Amino acid sequence: MKGTKVASRYAKALLDLAVEQKKVDSVLGDMHFLLQTNNDAREFELLIASPIIDAEKKIANSGSNFLISILMAIHSPQLYL
Repeated sequence: MKGTKVASRYAKALLDLAVEQKKVDSVLGDMHFLLQTNNDAREFELLIASPIIDAEKKIANSGSNFLISILMAIHSPQLYL
């Protein structure tokens, strides 16, 4: 229940910011992409939930966005062979 309240607060803040910056469609597209990735790739779900990889590494890795790199590799594997 506690996690649901936190998730709800973050979702509301994200929506408020998207509306304020007039980027609702872009944020919606990103959310659909993340949902699809989470549903299609069990490895992504495990990465996000993993306590072994700390949050700082999930957010930024050597100046590049680690999660974006993972998402791109999942959806465009031919680019990373």
